[in-house]
Amino acid sequence: MDNKEIFISYRSTESAHAYYIKDFLETNGFSVWMAPESIPVGSDYATEIPTAIRNCSAVVLILSRKAQRSKWVRKEINTAFDMGKTVMPFMVEKCRLTEEFNFYLSNVQRYEAYANKSEVLRSMLLELCKITDKEAPEHIIEDITKAPELPDEPAGDFVPTATENFLLRLTPYGRKRAKEPKVRTLLHTATAVLAVHAIPIFSVIFEFIKYAPIMPVVFIAMFMLAWYMSYGVCLRVSRFKSKSVAVIVTAAVTFGIISTLFLATAAITPAFMR
Repeated sequence: MDNKEIFISYRSTESAHAYYIKDFLETNGFSVWMAPESIPVGSDYATEIPTAIRNCSAVVLILSRKAQRSKWVRKEINTAFDMGKTVMPFMVEKCRLTEEFNFYLSNVQRYEAYANKSEVLRSMLLELCKITDKEAPEHIIEDITKAPELPDEPAGDFVPTATENFLLRLTPYGRKRAKEPKVRTLLHTATAVLAVHAIPIFSVIFEFIKYAPIMPVVFIAMFMLAWYMSYGVCLRVSRFKSKSVAVIVTAAVTFGIISTLFLATAAITPAFMR
């Protein structure tokens, strides 16, 4: 296993931030260890990760609400502190620390990337240069405004619109994951697909009311089930790196869900007819 100078600890759903930091550090002369790509095929995570932390000079933590809930991130940070490593929390959103992370990071400098990205990147890079005895790159010292923006940054203080607020209240997990811009985009996509189907389907419902008065309730239940299933799809598809691909997959899967449920509902319709 090659020794790397910097270990990046992150939750898998925030890989965009991790790869961004990795590319930035490697561009400026640092070697970076990051799972899963740094783990040899067939190797054991539980063996490779502690070894990588032991051999690194510093640990960059992609800190967010989700990261604090990750068991792997918690294990990595616990291991880093046990080994006496420097941990550098790179905060991608404004969030309150859990008791566990507050215990670890209470006396640790936090890099609030959501506030001023270019300044934070400069400060972090300069500190890493001190830790690893590297000479700071001249372009970082001379001009810190050239640092690129973070990709798909989650909103720390998300304020939903009236429509979004209504939709979020229907979701099984409320606002926890739906705060993420990509997830919200996928939720809107799924909702649009369901709405397009709703118009012709509800016109059919009115034709059957006189034969099966309970059918409106059945169809509404069908749409709610489709919405919940589509929300689950949004959470999983949001992990795709390409937003365009994620939107297309969400629309296609949602179309399949509502079509299947409609056919199933139509099949049982005769049982409700009087």
